[in-house]
Amino acid sequence: MTHTWALAWQQSQRLAPARRAFSEDSWSKPRRSRLHNWSSGPEHACVDQEHMQLLELPDDVLILIFSNLYDRHALNLALASKRLADLALPRVAAVINCWKPSMLRRLHAYMLDDPNPRAHYLQNLTVDVHTFGEYDSDASDGTSSVHSDDNVYYATSFSQANLVGDLLLRAQNICELSLERFQPCLLRDPRIGAALASMSRLANLRLSTLGDRALPILGSCASDIRRLTLSYYVDDDYPLEGETKTLPPLLSALAPFRHLQIVKLWNFTPSVSWADDFIPPQFPSITYLRLSESTAPALDMVELCPNLSTLIFSADSQESMNAPVRPRAGKPWTPLQRLMLGEHEDIVSVVDRLSHVELLQISGELRVPSNTDNEGITRFVDLLRVTSPIELYLSVVVPNTPVAFLHTIPQVAPRLRVLELKVNVPEPSMDYADWLDNLPDALHGLPIPCLRLYIPRLGYPRVQRFFPIGFDYNDTNDKALRAEAHAMEKRRVVSMRTLPRRLVDAMPALRCLANLDEGPNEDNLAASSADGEEHVSGEGAASKEVGAENSAPEAGETGVPVYEWDELRRTDWIRSHQWWRIVDGTDGRTLEAISVDEGERLQQQILEQDLLGTVTGELSRHGVSFGLGYQRGLSNYDPRMSHCTHPEEMESGGEPLIGL
Repeated sequence: MTHTWALAWQQSQRLAPARRAFSEDSWSKPRRSRLHNWSSGPEHACVDQEHMQLLELPDDVLILIFSNLYDRHALNLALASKRLADLALPRVAAVINCWKPSMLRRLHAYMLDDPNPRAHYLQNLTVDVHTFGEYDSDASDGTSSVHSDDNVYYATSFSQANLVGDLLLRAQNICELSLERFQPCLLRDPRIGAALASMSRLANLRLSTLGDRALPILGSCASDIRRLTLSYYVDDDYPLEGETKTLPPLLSALAPFRHLQIVKLWNFTPSVSWADDFIPPQFPSITYLRLSESTAPALDMVELCPNLSTLIFSADSQESMNAPVRPRAGKPWTPLQRLMLGEHEDIVSVVDRLSHVELLQISGELRVPSNTDNEGITRFVDLLRVTSPIELYLSVVVPNTPVAFLHTIPQVAPRLRVLELKVNVPEPSMDYADWLDNLPDALHGLPIPCLRLYIPRLGYPRVQRFFPIGFDYNDTNDKALRAEAHAMEKRRVVSMRTLPRRLVDAMPALRCLANLDEGPNEDNLAASSADGEEHVSGEGAASKEVGAENSAPEAGETGVPVYEWDELRRTDWIRSHQWWRIVDGTDGRTLEAISVDEGERLQQQILEQDLLGTVTGELSRHGVSFGLGYQRGLSNYDPRMSHCTHPEEMESGGEPLIGL
């Protein structure tokens, strides 16, 4: 019990600055609690007399500590004493994630079927899309139904929408709400809109499957919403007949929220901007704007956000297949702290309005041909020239020759201090055998003090997998492809061992080096081209010589590793994460292995020193003097943003979603 309290206190101190909200990029993925192994059962619910002084803490302090507990963890704590029960029991029903029809019925009964409804304690509610599915695998009340093939769309059963309405009308203390299939539920039970409008404590709202006609509900909300996520309807998921997606209704709905900071929009695809007779409101409070699977006219929102620091944009897949559309013509947008684009094709939608960007990230791959006279490379270099980033994330698919265009980066982006480079090949073929060995030449002489190298896992050989009836299959070619993949993996393991040293020799300005390695494809390594050939394992091969610490996925309550999707790098698995400090000594430049935390601190120091030195030098050359206080406020650039792979990581806490 004492261990539980100590951990709860530490967690409350660590999460206190970020308890305003939590990250929710995955709409239907329940997140595990960081506290999952606290208070594992009632047998631990006893108070050691030696630590009885913990009970002497004031109630407000204990409530702050208990705010990090929920569900059975809060219940186990409440079993310790009557006083603790009075303080901890409200947390049992504080955080709920509902993802099945039968769970919604149980939740309705648990929250409302009591003289003192527990819904009053509910603070964080997620109603997942599967709640409206037709098939409920563990329903025991005879209400489940077999999925009908006649129904093209999933999650279209709204017969229990009234239960959602009942719950929301009584749960008026909700601070964070996520509701899938919002507009279909609203059409079935209009009380849902009334309940939403009457909530006064709502700060973080996420609604899915909606169009323009649902937006007036937002404008009538009594809450001062700080974070808003809207996922518009998609025709191949759940079409809303006669609905539209346009800018004026959205902007009008957002106008009342004077403290709105974070806006995330999915599938918002207006075909045009606002008309000349519409006067759009300004949003000085918005600092973070995400437009995922959107069209270029949606980018016109950026000019309405004068204090915007983070912009994330990815084009709608249908639009990307057509001629690119550009946003309205106008003056350049305000300089951004972070710009993340989904694909290199998205550059044309933003480049005409951009100015300086501190952190530039393009998640999609840039396929580099042997001939550098390429439209994609030209487009990317133009973007660097306009934005002149301090940090850059770039993913390239390389040929079997050095990537020559990398040498142009310092010329067009002279401020660049940190480069994270993801390097891959089209296929595990010996045609690309030198892909890693060519990297030092490609990066030779680049004046970049910090390099983060990300090496993904090689793919599978393109062998024949499906055969027509009567096809006479000859596996000679497939065996040859598997043998090449096997040879590529062996080459990869050997190259990874020597790559750090070669990079240090090739880059005199390098002061710290990171290596993010997904590891070899064990299936390719196991595919031997000759009987009896020694099996080569890549486990630990990349870190044998240096001994840097590896990062492993966190184990969940069941003992199964829990993987978090890295949106930027498009992976959920990094086998090895290593850092080195480059030290100048009597024997030349050497690699000193350091921990991940030390490496990130070193990168931050490099960024802060270089940034301050650059600005100080420019001002001093013009005879301008200033004090230390002014130096500290030279830039709002936060180097920690370079490690953000999910939106809002710097703004959000980690409150998990737990099922009832």
